[in-house]
Amino acid sequence: MIFDNPYILCSAIHIETGEEHVHSPRNIKTGFVVSGRRHHNCFATIMNLVPECREKYRRKDMIQGFITSDDRFLTREESLYVAIECGQVDPDNMICGTLTSEDLWQ
Repeated sequence: MIFDNPYILCSAIHIETGEEHVHSPRNIKTGFVVSGRRHHNCFATIMNLVPECREKYRRKDMIQGFITSDDRFLTREESLYVAIECGQVDPDNMICGTLTSEDLWQ
């Protein structure tokens, strides 16, 4: 697998806070992004390090996605196109209709 185009680096979750944060992926203007090997790792980090997330944000309001090699946050659906385009996944052997970390890293 040779990557000439952007590829998926890791799982990530974007939490929209309405505030600007430094060092966010280049396409995220407000809110913050937590990345990890799998999405459950991201949730664990969020709940352990940002306890007010339990009160302020519901899990369904946190956008699950991935970070790309060119420093963008993409939703699961957007990430699927990147992963297929660069050959990281076989669309015929996926778990469901959207990208999961298990599709990328067995």
